[in-house]
Amino acid sequence: MARRMQLKPKIAGLERTGAKNKPFSGIATVKIIIGIFQKKEDVTSFHRHRMLDITSLTEVGPFFSKNQALSWMKELHGKIENSEIAYTPQDGDDTLKWYGFTFEE
Repeated sequence: MARRMQLKPKIAGLERTGAKNKPFSGIATVKIIIGIFQKKEDVTSFHRHRMLDITSLTEVGPFFSKNQALSWMKELHGKIENSEIAYTPQDGDDTLKWYGFTFEE
């Protein structure tokens, strides 16, 4: 009877551990910058100030309250090991919707 070899998948030269619900921390050193906003100009000035690549911008939303946007931001931060909450406006306009964003740094 022939013996089967079990191959373990490799990603970027690293073996997967098989651990569930844990972030994969491979070789990449990209940090994900997370924030929320109401006005597009705020994101534009933020990315220029931090000198981030605008092509890595991802926008999500709309959220209908600041609390809903904050919950999204905190949950995402908890799921991405190498992330930073970097932009949260102190005040907001109750008539405008909230949006979230991420950048790669």
